Amino acid sequence: MINSLSFKRMNTKNFSFKNNSNNKKEEKENPITTKGERAILLKTTTCTAIVAGLQFLKEMILDDDKNSLFKNWSKIIAKKIIEKKEKKLGAELTKKEKNLIKTKSFAGLGLAVFGSIALLHMIKKAPFINYQGKVNAFVKKKEMDVYIKTNRAETELYEQMNKKAINANEEEKEQLREQYTKMRIAKNTTPIFVEQK
Repeated sequence: MINSLSFKRMNTKNFSFKNNSNNKKEEKENPITTKGERAILLKTTTCTAIVAGLQFLKEMILDDDKNSLFKNWSKIIAKKIIEKKEKKLGAELTKKEKNLIKTKSFAGLGLAVFGSIALLHMIKKAPFINYQGKVNAFVKKKEMDVYIKTNRAETELYEQMNKKAINANEEEKEQLREQYTKMRIAKNTTPIFVEQK
């Protein structure tokens, strides 16, 4: 009865074949994160949103049509602002002040149009950023894990060969040189799937 109780109280972690602390260390060494991948996608999407907004704004401003919606709205806004200021002051504004108000209303409306187009583009791309960020992070994490493990294995092999070389005779050293050369050649060969010119 005492044996069964002590067996139940034993820590079962001692019997596992993998060391949990090493796995945590490997995770810390992998620099790829989902947040980082999303940030990269967000940056590129923001740039494309800015370009799309500017392109739309350019098309609206350079429209030669006299009845252009953008130009009509900016004129209406400028006219209302001028009327309000003249009412408030009780006098007519100078031509310079009127032109300044027209320019400000034109620029303000342009910024509003640009901002709304860019915002709509970002809202449209939000689900893509979320999904593609997860996919990219998963793929890059796996690639980085393979890279890290390959480097560790290679380092271990070189260390073992170095330890053997310290106490080796000439025949064993020659075999180690051949093994080292084969490893270097294997590492530097171009994979089959890469097209060679």
